[in-house]
Amino acid sequence: MKLSALTVNLMINLTGTWLEKQEFIDLLLASEPLGPWLLGKLRGAHEPLVEIDNRRNQAHARLRALIARGTELDALHDRKARSIHYHFIALIDGADDEQEIERYRALHARLLPRGLRAIRMSYMEEGGAARALDETIGDEVRAELDAIAVGDTSLGELFEAWMTAGKELSRVTSARAELRKAFARDGSESAELDMRSPRSAWL
Repeated sequence: MKLSALTVNLMINLTGTWLEKQEFIDLLLASEPLGPWLLGKLRGAHEPLVEIDNRRNQAHARLRALIARGTELDALHDRKARSIHYHFIALIDGADDEQEIERYRALHARLLPRGLRAIRMSYMEEGGAARALDETIGDEVRAELDAIAVGDTSLGELFEAWMTAGKELSRVTSARAELRKAFARDGSESAELDMRSPRSAWL
C-alpha cells in the first residue's frame, strides 16, 4: 500500500502504537543523538493529526446531537399544534352560541390559518413560521387563550409550548446548517477540518 493511501485513522493508530510503548520511547531517548530527534519527529507528526481528528469527531458528535434534538423539537412542535387545532374543532362543535362559535373560529384562523399544513413543512419553515407567529400575537389574544381551559391546562399554555418548540427548532436547524458547512470544502470552517497539512507532515 502506498503511504499516500493511508487513512488518517490508520496513520494515528500506527504512530500511536509506537508512542504508547514506554520501552520504545526509552530506547529512542537512549539512542542519542538520532533517537530523541526521531521521537520529536514522531510526536510532531502524530499529535496534530490526533488534535484535528478529535475536533472532527466532536463536530460530528455535535451534528448528531443537533439532528436528534431537531427531531425531538419537531415532534413537540407538531404535537402542540395538533392539540390546539383539535381543541378548537371541539370547542366550535360543542358551542351553541353563535358569537362564541365565531370567536373560536377567529382565534383558530389567527393561529392556524392553514390548519394542520403548519406541521407538514420543513424544520426551517416550521421554525420560521413559529417565530413570525409569536411576534404577531399580542397580549390581548394571549389573554383570550389563557382564559380557555382545556383539562388541567389552557390554550394559552399550549400555544406558548408550541411557540417555544418552534423557535428552538429554528435555532437548532440553523446551527445544524452552519455546522454542515464546516464539512464542505467551501465551508467557513473547512480549514479547521482540513487534514492535508498534518497528513503531509506525517508522511
